[in-house]
Amino acid sequence: MQSQRISTIIQEYDSQGYHRTGTVTDHLSANWLIDKIRSIGLSAMKEAFSLNRVNPITSHIKINDSIIEGLPMFDCLYTDENGIKGTIGLYGDNVDIPVFEMNHGNINYSENLLYARQSGEYKAVIVLTVGETPGLMAINTPEFGQHYGVPVLQISGEYKEEITRAISSHKNVHIMVYADFEQSESYNIITEIKGSNNDLNPIVVMTPRSGWWNCASERGGGIACWLEVMQYIISKKVSRNVIFVATSAHELGAYGIQSFLDKRPDFIKKVSNWVHFGANIGAAVMPGTRFCSSNTQLRQITSNALIKENINDAIAIDLGVILGRESAFVANLGANVVVLQGTNALFHLQKDRWPVSVDIKKIARLSKSFNQIVFELANTE
Repeated sequence: MQSQRISTIIQEYDSQGYHRTGTVTDHLSANWLIDKIRSIGLSAMKEAFSLNRVNPITSHIKINDSIIEGLPMFDCLYTDENGIKGTIGLYGDNVDIPVFEMNHGNINYSENLLYARQSGEYKAVIVLTVGETPGLMAINTPEFGQHYGVPVLQISGEYKEEITRAISSHKNVHIMVYADFEQSESYNIITEIKGSNNDLNPIVVMTPRSGWWNCASERGGGIACWLEVMQYIISKKVSRNVIFVATSAHELGAYGIQSFLDKRPDFIKKVSNWVHFGANIGAAVMPGTRFCSSNTQLRQITSNALIKENINDAIAIDLGVILGRESAFVANLGANVVVLQGTNALFHLQKDRWPVSVDIKKIARLSKSFNQIVFELANTE
């Protein structure tokens, strides 16, 4: 029953399309998630925030007659419909368009990349994205709503040899990073299970719900665990209120959690503990499980619950080191946080699709562990 629920959730989420913030798919997925919550027996709300959504129109580099398709950075400035022509080379060369590499796991821009974008010395920038699996590994923007510097085109590291040949032969290239903007909105999805003692501070269970592509294993496992905890807690008696938040705009500086907190001054101080379902939970390709916490008590509770479900391969990250943008954001504001996260060779790739990218049995075992963790935290006085 549980495995079937999880399979259905991830299969449906995957089938919706690209989960980019503020898109039609994002809006449909928000309504879908509301329906899932209601089927559990809870009411839920969509809490909106606005954004100026980037709509990529033409994103490629042309070398002679060869066209390499890509994706713009969502925080750069853009070309017009004519694009930009210029010489291509490595950063530091006397060229118009320098080439950078960004590896899997990078969450911040390097100083050199920032300089190339902002210095005025270059017409545009190309970023080769490199992960464990070939493909365009889309890069999250560190900050929400910023657009600065020159046009930046991301392309797959699969084209490194072709780009290297163009550099060696001092080719002129034609780069298109053409996009427009559309005023839109997105939604954090929020529900609550009431406990028996309103004098106790609540706990929060959260997970991101947006991303670049279909995100079957990147986001699907976290959403499934989030709903499974909800299903479990509603059937039990708990002392504390349990607030559930599924945030949007993860790929855009994790703005959803900021919007949630902006609407709730001092909320951090009122929460006992935060449980965060991060990326890649139960990913099947280059699988791995990691957890982290902000104090020894949360670390021990998490470790005990994982061992109880015979999950003995989970790696405990150093105490106080918090994985995940949203969880790190609240931890930096003083929150007590426990985070579950995985590893994934298909992270941020279009290839991250149902069913090959997910391990349903592993997700089920992890969700059982976190059912117990949330239950314990909701009853600890």
